[in-house]
Amino acid sequence: MRPRPFHAALAASFCFVPALHAQDGIDAHDPNTPAVLGADAFRSPIHTGPQNRHGFGGDYGLWASGDTYKASFHGGALAYYPVLGTAYPHNLPVSWRTLSVRAGATELLGTTQQEERSDWRFERRSGEVVERYDVLAEGIEQSFVVEALPAGFEGDLVVLGGVDTELRWPRAEQPADAQRSIAFTDAAGNEIVGYGEAIAFDARGERTPVRTGWHDGAIELVVPAAFVARAELPITIDPMLTTRILSSSGGEVGSVDVARDDETDKLMVVYSRASSASDYDCWARRTDDDYSNGLNLFVDVQSRHTNQHQSVAFVGGTNEWVLAYEMTYSDTGGVILYSIQRTETTVNNGDGDLVIPPSDRFDTMPSLGGTPGNDSGDRVCLTWRQDWSTSGPANTPNSAIYAAIYDCRTNSFVRSDLRVYDVAGADAEAPCINRMNAGGPDAPWVVVFQTHSGAGGEPWRIRGRMLHPNGGFSSLTELGETNGTLNHNLRPKIAGADGRYAVVWTERPNVSIYQGGLGKRVLVQRVSWPAIQMSGSAGPVVEIAATSLMLFDLGPGRSIGYDRLTKSHWTVAYQQLLSGLTVDRLGFDMGVTERVLMAPVDNTLGRPGMPAVCFDDDHRRFPVAWMTDGNIRRVHGNLLTYSDQAVAQPFGTSCVGRLRATNENNSPPYAGSEFFELQLRSGLPFALSYMLAGNRLAQSPMTLPGSSACRLLLDPSATVIIAGAGFANLTGSWDLPISIPSAVGPSQLFWQVVQLGNGGLTATDGLDTAIR
Repeated sequence: MRPRPFHAALAASFCFVPALHAQDGIDAHDPNTPAVLGADAFRSPIHTGPQNRHGFGGDYGLWASGDTYKASFHGGALAYYPVLGTAYPHNLPVSWRTLSVRAGATELLGTTQQEERSDWRFERRSGEVVERYDVLAEGIEQSFVVEALPAGFEGDLVVLGGVDTELRWPRAEQPADAQRSIAFTDAAGNEIVGYGEAIAFDARGERTPVRTGWHDGAIELVVPAAFVARAELPITIDPMLTTRILSSSGGEVGSVDVARDDETDKLMVVYSRASSASDYDCWARRTDDDYSNGLNLFVDVQSRHTNQHQSVAFVGGTNEWVLAYEMTYSDTGGVILYSIQRTETTVNNGDGDLVIPPSDRFDTMPSLGGTPGNDSGDRVCLTWRQDWSTSGPANTPNSAIYAAIYDCRTNSFVRSDLRVYDVAGADAEAPCINRMNAGGPDAPWVVVFQTHSGAGGEPWRIRGRMLHPNGGFSSLTELGETNGTLNHNLRPKIAGADGRYAVVWTERPNVSIYQGGLGKRVLVQRVSWPAIQMSGSAGPVVEIAATSLMLFDLGPGRSIGYDRLTKSHWTVAYQQLLSGLTVDRLGFDMGVTERVLMAPVDNTLGRPGMPAVCFDDDHRRFPVAWMTDGNIRRVHGNLLTYSDQAVAQPFGTSCVGRLRATNENNSPPYAGSEFFELQLRSGLPFALSYMLAGNRLAQSPMTLPGSSACRLLLDPSATVIIAGAGFANLTGSWDLPISIPSAVGPSQLFWQVVQLGNGGLTATDGLDTAIR
């Protein structure tokens, strides 16, 4: 039994307890041991709604949420919403409104109510009664506190509560003559909410069964007069109201995104959950770099609108997180931009603005680009899908892609009406923008999306546009496969900055027009797009995964991340329905340098999906976030870290000069590095120089007048000349850029420079490179 309130009380406790409990805490960050994003990821305190300047959404009310429920406290009632998932077309709440608390014939409720709340407790005071709701990890506990009874009172204590629900329960009149439970069921007879047998106990621990009955849509709880007469206050009435998770369809996560504040080393994860098919709720949770110490800073769980898709970015110039989330009603749908200062610790204490929607317009599928954490850029670029419909929310066959530029310093739109792609008769879907630009006030973003001409037999194609912070944009560039009408190119994702981008998508045969994201192959493409160019230059299409069935899905979020340090690597996460969540690290040539099955399909957790990826420049790793769709719904996170075995270190002795290696931002010799460079220093000036590479070592003397110390450190039988006929400069230096193809690693190569000068050969020390 849970601890009781310490004061004198008559309490009726409704405890909404999840049928299944997920693990608590954070697991070790092994690629095969994903971390749960905190057991309280879906828990939120009693809160009002996130506000926006246009008042879009109306009065939010008071809400709280837990692992398998959400609940509202406004309007004089408690409304409990079990999380049902998309198997149910709409919510099936159970609402309780206290009608009467009687001591015998004396009504203890007053004629007025006073409400008070803290984070985890809500109270209504009326007359001699305090109706109290405690938000617990396992549910909502309701108690009725009576601190004074009428003088000379004799008789039963009776609580009468009106119940309103679409769920079925035995509405035929049942007198309160026995202890009994009540089952609330759906149309198929499945129990959704169970109201357990109640007991009463006093301050000394004495207890008695509570009689339960119902009539005229109300539940009656009766504590017998004989027990009341001998009891010492408080007296507690304790029924249980439980949520039954019926199938693996309960509480699907609608989308996931993750971003990083590079200055304070924090992550922000945004995600949504299906209360029902027509009602998604969303959260934003700030964590440490390893997904630990999570704190929910944004919650929208109201039931009148749905929030299925969200996106998040950081803005270095104003030191704030910005969320973009959709708010869809039956007659309109808008995208809200919501900013949260990096030091914020209170839920929904941010600032919102709206891309204003007219009636019959639905703005959905937002994707948001920000700026690096240590940067002066103060604008974000938002892109979204737009549909016009007079019959409610719909993905029409004539969707368009729009964009907006928002100034976070002035809290105003620079442009809110950029037509990225709006072609009569054509359709556009799945917009995705790179997570952050290169930094500075003028750095652009690139948005990619899929288009369909509307003509029969045509496939989905990929197109892109560059968007600038001043509101200007480039010409339309066709990306992806351009081999006629054979295949659909689906759900493109982009990552990169400063002219260097990669696009990933799934592909399936063009049999018919297809609205999903499942494909037979996962394809990638390098795109060179400097800020001054009106169009991008696409490289060859590279296949990184393939099956004979439609098994691959990238999800709706940004499932690709870019390494801004090496400027050569991208990480892609994708779902393979039979095996699980796979994460590939790609090199500059789009070859796979590392592959990890980060989350296999599990009988309990189900299939992992909806991945999102960002980059951690302090630890040289890629945070990955995703959801699972099994009986235990969770958002998970893990870290794909570069191997610490990638090193470049000198060995042997040198006759003259020394050989060293460098990479972009002092990165180790990773496979797939485009900017790996070998450097000779203090060699012979103006000498003809040769770069040797091999995979075996030896000690072969070299003939040099006046010296016997020079040795060829590489085995001649396993050595090749990488570059010859180069000349050192006046100081004896020679720089030789050598891109490392993705297919090289993991391997170990040895290097040495041989120079011809002063009448003979001389050689540097060796360089041992472990490429990973």
